[in-house]
Amino acid sequence: EDITALALSPNGQELVTAGRDMMVKTWDVLTHKKVRSWKAGQGNSFVQKLCYDETGTLVAGGCSDAMVRVWDAGRGFATHSFGGHSALVTSLVFGPTPRADPNKLCLYSGAEDGEVRIWALDTKSCKAVLNGHDSAVTALELHSETKTLVTAGRDRVVIAWDLTTKKSVHTLPVYDHVEGMAIVQASAPGGDKEATPEETSVGKHKRGKRGAGAQDEQPAPRSGMLRGNLEVVTAGANGVLKRWKLGSGACVVSESERPGTVGYVALLSLPVGLGSGAGAAQSSLIAVTIENTLLFFDPASLAIQKQMVGYNDEILDVGFACTEPPILAVCTNSDHLRLFDTTSQSCRLLYGHTNVILGVDCHAKLGLVATASKDRIVRIWHVESGTCVAVGEGHVDAVGAVAVHGYAGVVG
Repeated sequence: EDITALALSPNGQELVTAGRDMMVKTWDVLTHKKVRSWKAGQGNSFVQKLCYDETGTLVAGGCSDAMVRVWDAGRGFATHSFGGHSALVTSLVFGPTPRADPNKLCLYSGAEDGEVRIWALDTKSCKAVLNGHDSAVTALELHSETKTLVTAGRDRVVIAWDLTTKKSVHTLPVYDHVEGMAIVQASAPGGDKEATPEETSVGKHKRGKRGAGAQDEQPAPRSGMLRGNLEVVTAGANGVLKRWKLGSGACVVSESERPGTVGYVALLSLPVGLGSGAGAAQSSLIAVTIENTLLFFDPASLAIQKQMVGYNDEILDVGFACTEPPILAVCTNSDHLRLFDTTSQSCRLLYGHTNVILGVDCHAKLGLVATASKDRIVRIWHVESGTCVAVGEGHVDAVGAVAVHGYAGVVG
């Protein structure tokens, strides 16, 4: 059965999935074996969204019957069932676990009709309803230091909510049907030092003695100022990542336009140490396209660090474009050439043809790749730079094959 939702546990050792078979299953990441499974709900209800709480002990699911359900991840039984939404649940996130009383945990859900609800697990009730979107709420992000909930949807709007007053404080038109969003570390204008989590903490009472009433003296405007400095990255149908400052509504950084741009369907924030390279010192953003391609971005510059292709359709031809590092040139049922680094599994997409590429041949020593296409064009590509260095025209029909002379570098 098709998988409709999945989520990775905070410790990275367990994966939970749900599908149209109306079952929820947990898997051991290391052994790839199923650990347990349980029914998602009543009747034909299946889960569309899944998320773990920060301890990894609870799993929440947004279901097709407009219900929000919570399960014990270790034993697979239901702990909560929340009814109130009148449309499909399209986004879901747990709040941080309160240290003073872990039972006072909150769960946030967004629905297809634009409604956002806050659920209190201790009282098993709806704590608040937030109305501001006109279409499906596709992304929910929490910033605990400023007590802010940021929501985004297909109505092309991002809204920041004050969780103390349950009121919207910033509304940003982003001119894109948002499918994914992530809060990123704010860039400091003028080279100012970026605020650390300790500096932005509202309470600032981790350790040490403080004067009576010191916590109460933290002014509300301070929290509002910090909230205004928050920045989010949005991904949507336009296929261009954009970074926004909540306070001013300005677009700080935009992804460079590239040929063959397709829409994004999701955006994930990868924690520090799990970035595009081993032992990465900073976090990465992963954007998922409608063509099942994963693109790793630097959150600051929105520059592409790495690409991974999960679906190749029909493979028509293949050749070794380079031996060191080992790079494989692949043409599929597509108009772009794929260069796979067999060591890192990263893939580069080279654009230029306007119809399906039917053949490929390589000169590994020179680092050149020749491609033949249905567009009646032959192109020569430089592997290292990823640029097209020559174009051959003259065919009156589709070019089905191409060959490169091993010594002279002649294409025929």
